[in-house]
Amino acid sequence: MYKVFVNKVPLLLTDGHFQVDPEGSHFVLQYGDETSLLALQTMLEGGMLAVDQVVVYGDSADEILEHFKQLFVVEVAAGGWVTDPSGQLLAIQRPQHGEGWDLPKGKAEKGETLPETAEREIREECGAGELTNTGTLPVTYHTFFRKDQRTLKECHWYRFESPAFDPIPQEGEGISVAAWIGVDEFVANMAFPALGELVAQVASRVN
Repeated sequence: MYKVFVNKVPLLLTDGHFQVDPEGSHFVLQYGDETSLLALQTMLEGGMLAVDQVVVYGDSADEILEHFKQLFVVEVAAGGWVTDPSGQLLAIQRPQHGEGWDLPKGKAEKGETLPETAEREIREECGAGELTNTGTLPVTYHTFFRKDQRTLKECHWYRFESPAFDPIPQEGEGISVAAWIGVDEFVANMAFPALGELVAQVASRVN
């Protein structure tokens, strides 16, 4: 199953083995072709579906995702969930996202692996030094418009541990704040709902 956030609404692409939230409102669609996906995306972008969750099901979630990607310019990025010895989380803020917290991430450069991209972006965006990669986290997806083009951000995430240091925001990339914060503070004011997928995965591994 894949989860794509469109205007903060989770769009689930699944092979049919799914459960909808009985307490919430949802819209369920059997996958037909790319035309049906485009119509659904257009409705979600325009706020024409006032639901908590949308489910598209078919024989193969992988196939649905690949067809869905054909509607977009796809941006592949990588980033990190970085914690210090006390459990504080390294987070950033960008003025265009208000006071919502984000995590350091960015697009891959030629010849980089995705873990290398994540590590480089953390260093550049926050002035990080020593970083230890301790594992992978879920890939997140969200859609937006850039220069009138439908864009799908596919972000690969990795966990890192770091000694405490004084973060330095990369102002040239539009980052106004880089700071160590508590996970609860991060959860209370995330810039993107897709980041909740990382929080849930981290919590499940801790518990």
